[in-house]
Amino acid sequence: MESILIETTHEISGKTALIEQSDKSTWLYLCSSKGIERDAFVFSSIQPNEVLDRTEIESGKPPTLINKFASPNSVIRITSSDQFELNWAPSGDSVAVMFLGEAVAMIVANEPKSFSKALVGTSGFGREWNEAIYKECFAHS
Repeated sequence: MESILIETTHEISGKTALIEQSDKSTWLYLCSSKGIERDAFVFSSIQPNEVLDRTEIESGKPPTLINKFASPNSVIRITSSDQFELNWAPSGDSVAVMFLGEAVAMIVANEPKSFSKALVGTSGFGREWNEAIYKECFAHS
């Protein structure tokens, strides 16, 4: 079962960012009036699988992270909405997830994939964290 932990709308872009948590993972979604535009893997609530479970994707569910792309920081088991914040770039086209005050995932407007500290390498889940891009995009914070 999924639950929305945080949802905010940027006053300039009109885009909405939301953090959604299921029993297996937590994701950031960036939405417009047309629906979900982008997503970012935030972390796993369970130990990653050895192989990708394609039935999850085929049924419309977010996939469970696999070991090949999991960083040592990929699993966080206990969370509540008060542990999260959303950090918007001034334009409202990029947004980062803050967990206990630390940036852990981000969607950046001109980047083809999202970034997460829960990931290593590049995959369908996104890309591993890039601190230089974070600082460039969110330097106002």
